[in-house]
Amino acid sequence: MELLLLWETIVRWKKVFLSVFLGFFLFVVITTLLMQSVYKAKAVLIINDSNPTSALFSTLQIRSEVRRSAMEDPFGADLAMITAQPILDSVIHDYELKSFFGSALEYDDFTEKKILRMLLPQPYVEAELADDTDQLVNVVALAPDPQLAAEIANNVANAAIIFRNNLMRREFAKIRESLSSRINDVGDTYYKALIASRDFHMKEGAESVEISEQSKSLINKIRNIESEIISNENSAADMEAQNNASEALLKEISEFRQASMDYRPSEERTSYESILAEKLVSIIGQSAELTKAHPAMQALEKQIAEIKRQLKNQPQTSIYTIRKSIDPVYDSLKDRIQQNTVEIQGNKGKQKVLISQLNEAKLQLLRLPQLTVSDDRLTTEISAARDLYQTLRQYLMKVTLAESVAVSELQIVETATVPTSRDFPSKKINFSLGLIVAFFLALMSVLLLEYIARAKTAREREAS
Repeated sequence: MELLLLWETIVRWKKVFLSVFLGFFLFVVITTLLMQSVYKAKAVLIINDSNPTSALFSTLQIRSEVRRSAMEDPFGADLAMITAQPILDSVIHDYELKSFFGSALEYDDFTEKKILRMLLPQPYVEAELADDTDQLVNVVALAPDPQLAAEIANNVANAAIIFRNNLMRREFAKIRESLSSRINDVGDTYYKALIASRDFHMKEGAESVEISEQSKSLINKIRNIESEIISNENSAADMEAQNNASEALLKEISEFRQASMDYRPSEERTSYESILAEKLVSIIGQSAELTKAHPAMQALEKQIAEIKRQLKNQPQTSIYTIRKSIDPVYDSLKDRIQQNTVEIQGNKGKQKVLISQLNEAKLQLLRLPQLTVSDDRLTTEISAARDLYQTLRQYLMKVTLAESVAVSELQIVETATVPTSRDFPSKKINFSLGLIVAFFLALMSVLLLEYIARAKTAREREAS
């Protein structure tokens, strides 16, 4: 019933319906036909995950090959590089691209896609990953001229490859220049070491000097002792720092510690504990110089055993005292300070022994023939300079080879062809949407007129 009423309304206002429908549809048709066409061209690049050049670099040990699949955003940098400003600026300059209003095209306008670009067409380019694979990149170009669109897409693709090649060669050139400078410095050092060795042998009147095995052994011993001294000093410094921090914390909680002590500990047990601590410090200090079989060490161990036995028989508190602690951290910190103090004293005793051993080894080394030590030093300098020079020369050769054969990971797999049909505006889409919109506009116009007419009729009836 409602459809019938709607049909009767359309028939009653058929002239208005047809006028609005045909008018809007003709407007869409004329606008579509007169609107400037925009053509779309596409060039396809492939990003090689592992190409022969990367394999060659890995073989030459120039760089380790990292597969893109292990990266978080494997192809984001390549997409950004394809539409980088240096590349697109060169394309704009080569083709003298203009905006819709005739002014020189800017980089931002060349890469920003807006609806207004379709109504006011001007050249545009973008790079996007293909849907079927992450390694294919579509370089899409839009332009009012189909030939220009194809040339822009191909030119951007080629410029991206050239830019990538030049970037790689510049990196290798910097490495080569740095290596060349380093080689010159090492060469000078090597030459000076050879001259010094020649002068030394001429002065001493010997063609060669036997390198003393004893000197080598002493040098290694000195290095080991020095390393052990440094390690011992660092250990003592760490324990002193721990003691300082613990004492600062003890000071902060001392009043809480005093509040938690209701009674005084046994004085006799405290005396035994102090004596035991002193004996432990003594035995650790002498352990760096004396063995366990030494009579003094055995006497100390017997005294410590006796004190421990006496402590075991002593009660924790006197008969009228009971010790209560409300802060176990205080006792733990106090024990840590005591342990660190004992170890620090042991380190000091050990440090004295090590310094004595170091001085003795140095004196032994100085007593060796000075001729052997000098020859050893010169031979070592010559050997080190020669090895470094040869290694740098090998790396320079590899870098030079890599620079000459550097090939970009980007390759063109499909060049852009001149499009035969325009991408925008589309006649099928515009005409289809035009018919639908025209029908609804005409229908709304008829319904509005019908509503106005019925309202007018109702008012006339009420007036009469």
